[in-house]
Parts: sequence; structure tokens; C-alpha cells
Amino acid sequence: MARLVQISDPHLSHRQDIFAANFQHALAAAAKMTPDLILVTGDITINGADDPGEYTFARHLADAEGDGAPVLFIPGNHDVGEEPGAASMDQPVTDARLAAWHAVFGADRHARRLGDWHILALNSQLFGTGLPAEAAQWDWLEGQLDTARGAPAALFLHKPLFINDAAEAPDGTLSIPAAARDRLLALAKDGAIRLFASGH
Repeated sequence: MARLVQISDPHLSHRQDIFAANFQHALAAAAKMTPDLILVTGDITINGADDPGEYTFARHLADAEGDGAPVLFIPGNHDVGEEPGAASMDQPVTDARLAAWHAVFGADRHARRLGDWHILALNSQLFGTGLPAEAAQWDWLEGQLDTARGAPAALFLHKPLFINDAAEAPDGTLSIPAAARDRLLALAKDGAIRLFASGH
């Protein structure tokens, strides 16, 4: 049976490494489970949105754990900023912040096949930005679901679709925008996505 381990919100920083040991322990514990994939679902940093040096610090910690399962990362609000209407830290998502992320972590979305499952991970911070990267990500997701050809898909995000109920008014600080939530839930109703998982 294929095995995936999700870790989220380690909040790492070279300026204050109070959480670094926690992250190293989490990765070591995950490795003992002999997973096929470790997925870190955002807020890897405390303030990578304004200090990309935190990306390098976090990446070094992850790489130092050795030759275990591959580790993939998707960004959170502390990493690349917030979407419009949710800029609680006055750090909007920009092309420059996305480019800084890509320079250290590579892609901000991923697709992997694990056993019978099609594993997909998205950059939830793009939802509602109107940036070209948002439209590109939607096109990519639809293409991936077509590629899955009926295999169950699991979708990983940083921010959740909602907190208590799918009918609630979205809180941009805590969950993704309503339009993105509705579009993703429609895919679930079609059976294309069977599982949602998030961090935050």
C-alpha cells in the first residue's frame, strides 16, 4: 500500500530557529513510517514572503534529513503572501514573491501517482489573485484530472475550503475564496476529487 505523510506549518526562520527542532523531529518520525512521499502543505516559513532567506534555511533543514522519501512543498500565506481581501499581513501575492519561491523550492504545485491514487497539491494562495499563474493553475488541475482517467484524486492545499460548513461565508484569513471553493467542490461532486486535505 502506498503511503503519504503530510506535515504542515513548521514556520521556520534563520532569524529565530525555535521551531527548527520540531520540523527535524517531524521529518525523522515521518521517515520511520517509510512513506512514498512527504508533503509539506505550506507556511514553511515565518515570513518568507518578505525574507526569502527563510526559504533557504527551511530547504536546508529538509535536505539534511538524508535519502528518505521525496519531500514536496507547496506555499502558504507566510511564504508567498495573501490573496486580495485577505492580506492580513499586508503582503499580497505577487509575481516577484512567486519567483522567489520557485528559485528555492521549484514548483508550487505537484502531481504524483501513489498506488491507485492521483495526488495533487496546489498553491491555494493564488486563488482570487487574478494573476496569470492562477489561470494556469486551474488549467493544470483540469488537465491532471483528465489524465487521472477515473483514478481517485486527493487534493492538498494550504488553506482549507471552509472551516465548519461549505455554505458558510468564507473568511479570507482562514479559508480560500468562495469562487475557488465552489469550483473545487463542483469537481468533488463530479467524483473527480475524492479527498481534500489542508494545513493552516
